[in-house]
Amino acid sequence: ADGRLAISSSGDETITVWDVTTGRELHTLTGSIMALSVDRRLAVSASTDTIKVWDVATGRELHTLAGHNIEDVALSADGRLVVSASRDHILKVWDVGTGRELHTLTGHSEWVTDVVLSTDGHLAVSVSRDDILKVWDVATGCILHTLTGHNHLVTGVALSVDGQLAVSASLDKTLKVWDIPTGRELRTLTGHSKEVNGVALSADGQLAVSASSDKTITVWDVTTGRELHTLTGHNDEVVGVALSADKNLVVSAS
Repeated sequence: ADGRLAISSSGDETITVWDVTTGRELHTLTGSIMALSVDRRLAVSASTDTIKVWDVATGRELHTLAGHNIEDVALSADGRLVVSASRDHILKVWDVGTGRELHTLTGHSEWVTDVVLSTDGHLAVSVSRDDILKVWDVATGCILHTLTGHNHLVTGVALSVDGQLAVSASLDKTLKVWDIPTGRELRTLTGHSKEVNGVALSADGQLAVSASSDKTITVWDVTTGRELHTLTGHNDEVVGVALSADKNLVVSAS
């Protein structure tokens, strides 16, 4: 949250933890997908059929959970819950301490490719190749809202710390801002000339940063929908982006 650590994943099934200030590699973990707890103590990695929980300070593996063709994982702020998204159209909620599966979340009709958790762990928001997002009650496994509006695959979603706003990214070249309590679309952010591959949202929900196949990163005012800055420098499509809690640093991947 303080912008001191960055995590990158690679097609070689490794995940690297970096010191942003020095650029030094701190640890290399196994897996292709990663989530980090807010206090930076725990990390969760996933490969196709396995979820692993790690101690970030030491790089030591703490737990291994069963998998299910996993595409993404999210870790609650307190490190107690993991939600995994899968190619089998479902999500699973796991108890990190016991390794027990708590719920299976069903409702998507295609691969579930991204999931985020609210800070309190009460809500999850998922995106799928069925072009829709779903808001879930994690405790009950019930669908609270189905968010429709994108006309192509939704590639990612980010959630504000208070769980009130979400911003989604899509291959339709747009981002959409959603009111989570009501499930209502608030606005559409347009400006990219190619697919939007990822999005990050500031803790207060005021700024969004998007990564695009047009080789740019865009900083947005979420309240007005206005484009504030376009960041250039990559020579190929930008596939991911992260924003520090103080909104001063952006890390992009290409």
